[in-house]
Amino acid sequence: MHTKYNKSGLSVLGFPCNQFGAQEPGTNAEIKEFCKSKYEVSFDMFSKVNVNGKDAAPFYKHLTKQAAKPKGPGKVAWNFEKFVIDRQGKVIGRFGPRTKPNDPAVLKLIEGAFGEEKVTAPPVLLTSPAAKPLHRGALCIFTAHPSLC
Repeated sequence: MHTKYNKSGLSVLGFPCNQFGAQEPGTNAEIKEFCKSKYEVSFDMFSKVNVNGKDAAPFYKHLTKQAAKPKGPGKVAWNFEKFVIDRQGKVIGRFGPRTKPNDPAVLKLIEGAFGEEKVTAPPVLLTSPAAKPLHRGALCIFTAHPSLC
């Protein structure tokens, strides 16, 4: 997905999380290397975060409150959950862990957002939980585990 749509403005951002069956027990460097060597990940990987509970990263606390379809608000069910955020920073889609990134509903949402936003959207600065700049003017998809993007 990253390779196919990056030139059109899509940024896939991976946030590893160890809250689901201890799937990400390693250090940030070990996780990044594993994802690169096993899954050929070329998109941005960030530090491991919690996505649920009182210690959830503030950004995930915000994401999980949004009523984005088809999943709606609520805690992250498992790794591979996906949030699609438009260039204005609005969560426009949320897909459960069993929905593949190349699912027609995901692709339709992303491709539709490109068509709507190319002409009208001003650049927007999106930030990570640590409030560091990520991308200016990008349509983003966030996932708690990067292997399927």
